[in-house]
Formats: sequence, structure tokens, C-alpha cells
Amino acid sequence: MPTSNAVPERIVLASDGGVAGQAAANWVADRARHHAVDVEIVTVEELDWLPVGADESIYQRKYVDVLAAVSKSLSNRHGVALQEPSLLAGEPASEIVDAAAGADLLVIGSPRRADDTGALHGTLALRIAAKISTRMAVVPAGWEAGEGSVVVGIDEDESSDAALQQAVSEALRAGRELIIVHAWSLPSPFSILDDLLGTTYPTLERIHRRILRDAAARATAIAPRLEVRTILGFGRPSALLASVARGESLLVVGHHHANRFQQFVLGSATHGVLLASPVPVIVVPVAPTS
Repeated sequence: MPTSNAVPERIVLASDGGVAGQAAANWVADRARHHAVDVEIVTVEELDWLPVGADESIYQRKYVDVLAAVSKSLSNRHGVALQEPSLLAGEPASEIVDAAAGADLLVIGSPRRADDTGALHGTLALRIAAKISTRMAVVPAGWEAGEGSVVVGIDEDESSDAALQQAVSEALRAGRELIIVHAWSLPSPFSILDDLLGTTYPTLERIHRRILRDAAARATAIAPRLEVRTILGFGRPSALLASVARGESLLVVGHHHANRFQQFVLGSATHGVLLASPVPVIVVPVAPTS
């Protein structure tokens, strides 16, 4: 239950009124069971497709109805304080990113269902994640509350610290176990491990196991009583994370914004996770180092 003296988490909930949007609203309501949330609901009208001379007010009313319906679904929910909803107009990804500026968390739904495999879903979520500097949660359509663990993926350097800290916070809030996952592969010329190309497979595995052990130590230093489990796997990070996350409650990943060009190109690991994850994903932006 939310504590009375907790500072509410400021959430922007973007919804189109469909099943994905309802899943996102349900996730926000469930989140409020653990801490108070202050929610602004937004939707984006797209009227460029209307024929010349069409009465825009008729279609705008549908968007207003979306805001009213989502507001009704969250009204009187314990721990949820609703702000005045906002009807936005323009390119959806850009409008939602702008609306989320200054919030603690953006929450959107993805039309990808938890039992979907292999198909391309949630392209709006990908476009938003590629440019947003706010933490965002992407909730698959059909999401239902569960009691599983919080899963976090870490890289081979300290760039995952923000995601790890977020995952620790999520696990503590919900009283869940934390599972730290690290996927590794043979070094490429661009890897920080490129000077180890001549080493043996067991040596490389020990190095990555140490990376995982160090991450677990950092999590325990933050929360000594937190139950922490680690999983090391060989192969693509997105595939391993999706596999581990199945049946759990939440997946947390970090995402770099290294330069202006990368505002439009989402990192392959995060891209894969958003397409493959069977559970809600929190994406934590990582500030550029230079």
C-alpha cells in the first residue's frame, strides 16, 4: 500500500483508448498499490488523413472520449491522483516525448501481447524510446498483474548502473526478488574486451561472471536485505532477457543516447527487448559520457 508521506511519482500515461492503452492504465493502477502516483493522461489526435472539408470536431470528440474513458478507469483508485488530461496534436512520438519532459515516468501500452512471438509490434514505443530522456514503461496488451521477480539486464561496463539502481528500487517497492542478467559473446573489434581476443573461452566466461558478480555486489550495497539472483548466458542479450523475464513481473534495461544521430536509431539490444519482452519493460536512459 502507498505510504501517506511518500512523494507521489509523476507519471504521464499516453493512451489511444485501445487494449494496449487499457493495459498501461491497469499497470499504473497496480503500481499505485506500492507507492502514490500523480497521473496526467494524454492522447494525440491525428487528423491529417481527413478529407478536405470534413468536420474535424466530430473526430476530435473521439479523442476527448478516450481521455474521459481512461480517466474514469483510474478514478477512485487507491494511491492514484489524476491531473487534468491533455489532448495533444501533431506527430505522436514527438508530442508524447515533449509531454513527458519533467515527469518521473512515461507509461505507454504496446499492441504486442504477452504471448506474441516473432512479429513486429509497438513501433510507436520504439520511436519514443529512441529520443526520450525520461524513464519510460512499455506495457504489452493483455498484461495481468503477477507476483514474479524484477529482471534487469547489465552490460560489460558501468553504463548499466542507472538501470541497476532502478531495478533495485522497483524490487524494493514491490517486495520482489531481483534477477540480474548478463549476456556475453565473443569479443568484437568494438568491444572493451578486444584485447582479450587470444584468450580461451573459459577465461572469457570467468571475466563475464565477474562482471555479473560485481553488479550483484553493487545491488546488495544499495539494499543489503534484497534477495538477488544472477544469470549468465551466452548469446544475444534481447533473447536471453526475454527468456528469463517470461513469467516475471518486470524487466528493466538501460538505453544510451550517445549523439544526435542515435536519437533516431535505437540500440539493438533495447530494440530487441521492446519487441520480444513478454512483460512490461522500463527503459532507463543513460546520459552520454562525452
